[in-house]
Amino acid sequence: MDNLHTTFFNEQKANPVGCENGLTALTALLKNKSLQALNATDINILNNVEASFRNILPLLQQKQDTATKHVYRDRQMFQNLLWLLRHQYPNEKVIVWAHNAHIAKSLSENNPRMLGHYLGNPSLNPFSYYALGITSYNATSVWTASVQSPIQAQQPLRNSYENWINKDWAFAFTDWKLFNQQHKNDTEFSMKGSLELTQHMNHTYPWHKVYDGILFIRNITGCTKISEAEAIATKR
Repeated sequence: MDNLHTTFFNEQKANPVGCENGLTALTALLKNKSLQALNATDINILNNVEASFRNILPLLQQKQDTATKHVYRDRQMFQNLLWLLRHQYPNEKVIVWAHNAHIAKSLSENNPRMLGHYLGNPSLNPFSYYALGITSYNATSVWTASVQSPIQAQQPLRNSYENWINKDWAFAFTDWKLFNQQHKNDTEFSMKGSLELTQHMNHTYPWHKVYDGILFIRNITGCTKISEAEAIATKR
């Protein structure tokens, strides 16, 4: 669903000149041409290529704007999901596994427009959407660091969602539906909900409004990297 990997090859970062040339060539190719003869799949492929170029170019050029850096990527992720729901899996229930920040619903138009902004807006998304956030008590991250030097998440604050969970429970689930029906106003509380700038750090926020439910996992460990051959072997 995410087109970010298309700008990388063999773990080498994309070349900014190559991206510029690619975007220029694509723009010239489509200039003054009608897309009516193309089907939905072809149009979506072209949109992915363009979004991929426009998403990565500011980063490579070191001109990235924090307020808009997710616009192309997450908007295209939303379009890709709509395409999947309409053309590949109509009438199916679909689970989207993504970073908390991507699936969180926006509280206002001022929030970064990530995937959850579009999914949580009924005027943009015709399908029902349940945003399930994940938090933990202890956690390490490897993909943002390395296997040799994993990042340790902050310990939760004394009065926080993580400490409201029974100490003997390894897992817990909270559905905010009834709470939200009874509490129309925002209720801020501390949780490691991971917005874009609070990567698994304690943050006081009305979490019950951006996630429909929370899955608590007491201990999360970093992923183990495997080779492509190992990944293929596990699928057989």
